[in-house]
Amino acid sequence: MINFDHHDHEQERARECHFRLPYIAHMRTKHIDIRYHFIHEAIQDQVIEVCYFPSEDMIADLLTKPLSKRKFKALRDQMGIKERQLLVNPFFCDLK
Repeated sequence: MINFDHHDHEQERARECHFRLPYIAHMRTKHIDIRYHFIHEAIQDQVIEVCYFPSEDMIADLLTKPLSKRKFKALRDQMGIKERQLLVNPFFCDLK
């Protein structure tokens, strides 16, 4: 005799999971939907304006990326940071 109860039970569980997946996925991504719609509405209502800034103009690159000396100095100047002048103590250096 073949017992189909176990097979039917597995199919029922699979069916339940299949119907619950969209709900679970929605709960995990709901915050994205809310944030997206909030920003989208703010743009439409002209509360905020989205502007394009080329990568070359990103001042934060000074703090986050390895840069060439030229690029480092340019971004440092844009931030208003002055170059530190090193003071040389003549007692520790052999100045001739």
